[in-house]
Amino acid sequence: MDVFVDLFLEKIRIRGSDLKFNAKIPLRPLPKGEEVEQAGVDGGGGVLKLEGGKVLYIARAVAVSSDGMIRDMIVEVNPWESKPLLESMRSYVELSAASRVKDKELLMDGSYYTVVVRWLQRVARVALMKAKTSEILSLPYTLLALEKLVDIVKKKPIFVAKSPRFKVFKDYLILKELYERTGYEKFYFLMKSPELDKKELIPYLRDPNARDLVQVLLSAAISDVDMIEGEGYTFGLELGLPRKIRRILSPSMIREIVQMARENYEMTTGEEAPRVNLEELCYLKSPVLWWVSTGRVKFTVEEASGQPLCISSVRREIDAAPSALPHLVAHEYNPWLALAHTISTLKGEQLMVYAQLLKARLGIGMEVIREDLLSTSRSR
Repeated sequence: MDVFVDLFLEKIRIRGSDLKFNAKIPLRPLPKGEEVEQAGVDGGGGVLKLEGGKVLYIARAVAVSSDGMIRDMIVEVNPWESKPLLESMRSYVELSAASRVKDKELLMDGSYYTVVVRWLQRVARVALMKAKTSEILSLPYTLLALEKLVDIVKKKPIFVAKSPRFKVFKDYLILKELYERTGYEKFYFLMKSPELDKKELIPYLRDPNARDLVQVLLSAAISDVDMIEGEGYTFGLELGLPRKIRRILSPSMIREIVQMARENYEMTTGEEAPRVNLEELCYLKSPVLWWVSTGRVKFTVEEASGQPLCISSVRREIDAAPSALPHLVAHEYNPWLALAHTISTLKGEQLMVYAQLLKARLGIGMEVIREDLLSTSRSR
């Protein structure tokens, strides 16, 4: 018997429930579900700390469909421990598996917007020598993943993330209401901005016409999913890129940034980073985001259907539904994505098997085990 059960009931606290806010994101009726040929892609990964200070990295991914499984995997031993390295490996191996899918609607777990912004920010930090060593170590697979993304987006994938803690719709709709209530142009510009600097909201806490909604904006406890009730889907929201990201996306600038990042990686590790061509990134379409609520499941849908990334500078409402919406609501949650997640997730007992195989094949023992399963709502 668990001797802590009584303490569990005594000590439990529910935080973030003090702020009362009842506004809901408007939902539109779901269409009738339609079955089409689809493939779901997801990945998992983990690390093992080995004897002598070495670290084993394992990243694996699977694309599953009615045609069977497409598997891919990266296994690497190196002297460094880095969560960003494992994350970038996983991103690359997922895109690698996805690139081999043919004649199927491609569903990928995660957020297109989040990975584009995160990866480009990482490359820029490495180039400007502002990155931690753990980020510098992840540069090769980050560059390879960005290059692979250019090809994948041409397949028109649908990115699906189950219940991420996004605050995109919350921020947009509350700022819109603040603008309509007060007439302050500041709220309009913040509503349209691709990044919300919360410091700019602090002065409005003294304004009686704005205080209540500003408090909600500043609260980390309320996210989009808390404002969704019932079944349906939201309007679309095109997600413009932050200004600093757009500035580096021009073909000439991205070449320079990548070269600087490669040089700094080589100085840090003594190894050469891969040569990649990222000039087409500028012309990829920006993400459009929707929320979908069906049954007990809430998930985001992103399609690359907005303006080109290098000119998409504001958030704007899109009236159209996701092109794949009827296919996504044929089931409460897509079975191919659910199956891909189950197959690719790396469990502790599987890590132990890999450790035993490593010992038998290379004679390298394990120091301690640490399971590190990363989710690409990156948000993943």
